[in-house]
Amino acid sequence: MNDDLADCVLRALPDFDSLSSVILVSRQIYDVFNRHPVSIVRSVAYNKIGPSLPQALRLARHKKDQYDPVNWPPEAEVMNVPITVQERHIIARNAHIVSQLEDLFSWSHKNQFSTTSVLSNEESKRFHRAMYRFWLFADAFRPEYDDWDGETETFDGPKNSFFQQLPDKTELYEFVRIVQFLTETVRWVGAATGEVFNELAGNAMHMADEMGFALSGGPRVILQMFKDKSGAPLLAITDPWETDSLPADFTFIKTSLSDVFQARNLKRPDWNSHEMKKTILDEYEQYTRPCHLCAKTGDRLWSASNWPFLKGYAPPLTFARSMKGNLTLNRHETNGLQQYLQRPTLCYASFMDWMFDNKDTSGQYRDLTRDDWICQECLQTFVNSKLHLWWLERQRAEGMPVRTEDCWYGYNCRTQRYYTHAMKLNHLCAPTRGDPA
Repeated sequence: MNDDLADCVLRALPDFDSLSSVILVSRQIYDVFNRHPVSIVRSVAYNKIGPSLPQALRLARHKKDQYDPVNWPPEAEVMNVPITVQERHIIARNAHIVSQLEDLFSWSHKNQFSTTSVLSNEESKRFHRAMYRFWLFADAFRPEYDDWDGETETFDGPKNSFFQQLPDKTELYEFVRIVQFLTETVRWVGAATGEVFNELAGNAMHMADEMGFALSGGPRVILQMFKDKSGAPLLAITDPWETDSLPADFTFIKTSLSDVFQARNLKRPDWNSHEMKKTILDEYEQYTRPCHLCAKTGDRLWSASNWPFLKGYAPPLTFARSMKGNLTLNRHETNGLQQYLQRPTLCYASFMDWMFDNKDTSGQYRDLTRDDWICQECLQTFVNSKLHLWWLERQRAEGMPVRTEDCWYGYNCRTQRYYTHAMKLNHLCAPTRGDPA
């Protein structure tokens, strides 16, 4: 292999691990690398990160004490400085996080039938560029919550400087779309876990912007919250509910964005509008496939391929409050079921597997399979038909106290609203007598 070919091979490598391995193959390749290390590393970095490399590098090089964006290197110049070994590790790690978030964004808004990204190159570029920019915003302006006395600098001036570096309206809307997407992800976690992140800052006394606090964790923390189905990664920053470190008038990004829109005479985004849906995407999910059971179109559909995402759309509270018959009156059972379903370790995939293994084979679900796409309303009805039996089985399997005597009126019993009756008899069963008590 001549030196020119070796140089081309090195510049075409997909990531830094490959580069580290290949330069050790022979002395010739090692020498070729050492002649042009800066440009070769930059080429491999571009192969790994893509067109958003300037934004990724700017994030990797940011230091916590660099509050004012005026002093940050411009995106147009950040590539002029050689990439260090430490920066290689940082941008590779961050790229993995952004790619996982792209998968989630693609599934949520581009194609509900694919759990890996189907974004085009241009769509992916917009997504990554905006995500890295928001990540930099979060890292730069996240308060030191534990040391915050309510009078600490809120970075209003530097935040304004940050947005002045986004003069293009299109790229500003891309940035805001990422904020909205991460907000949706936090809401998903809240629904799945029963936690609430209010967004009422400035609208109610003693109601700080908890959503802003969640967003300040940045993409890495929010992704981990989603994967863990838990708020624990966020509370690793601080627990504002225990330390009382979140002032009632606190906002992280909401006020800054409002100021930007007002200063530029821009309307607040309507994310349900066609224009806003296409901020990052050229084509977006329009839910045209019909439900297998009811044939209705226009809704998100569910099958085994996306059950892991179901928990934030059909949260435990929804299932617990829609059990069969009059079980919704039985607070002992509904509260217990909700708490059980909210466990981070409980996966809806195994939950749904049980439903299909135990489905009614004589009625409308006889031919329904795990791979059939059904709307949430039909899924809810399908699950509710057997949910009480699943819950009874889980109680027995895990050694929970189970009432051995069945109520004659089973899940139709109206008296189960009373605690003493609910605790005395089992109501997770079919009625054996006609009219409920």
